[in-house]
Amino acid sequence: MLDPSPSSPVPFGRYLITERLGRGGMAEVFKGKLTGLDGFERIVCIKRILPELAEQEDFVRLLLDEARITVALHHPNIVQCLDLGRHEGVYFMAME
Repeated sequence: MLDPSPSSPVPFGRYLITERLGRGGMAEVFKGKLTGLDGFERIVCIKRILPELAEQEDFVRLLLDEARITVALHHPNIVQCLDLGRHEGVYFMAME
């Protein structure tokens, strides 16, 4: 389980998770940031399947479908999916 705090962010693949925003029936949502060269940072929202559900194909398919739908839609009121990945066996989406 990730337990980030502002003073000690948790590495998660290319991201640093800084805060837990919520937890639901299938996923957790975190505030994080992507860091790059020369102080580049982008704040993101990371939604990941709960670790205990990560091996269940139905839940993985739901997240993958959500990412595909989100990428296909472009509207100011819909957040964009920036990344879809898998870290330590758990699928996640990074969103604006």
